[in-house]
Amino acid sequence: MDLPALPVRPLQEILDEAVSREEAMEIVFTDQRRVACTGGGALGHPKVYYTIGEKGYAECMYCDRLYVFDPSKAGQVIEGGHGDKPLLG
Repeated sequence: MDLPALPVRPLQEILDEAVSREEAMEIVFTDQRRVACTGGGALGHPKVYYTIGEKGYAECMYCDRLYVFDPSKAGQVIEGGHGDKPLLG
């Protein structure tokens, strides 16, 4: 079963809605509607799967990684900031 087409939302709009601590967030851009997260690294978390729905993103409930649907940026990652350093701007 194919998922319906999904429009790409502006990243700042997604951040305003989803992110409570921007400095700790990692953003992963994808061209897939279904994603898997393991937390990365040797001390990650159990593998979990998410479906990116109408909101245009999915947030991992373990590590807060944010998967954003944007085919034009697929594969790009924005690492979390440090301290007062914002992700964007």
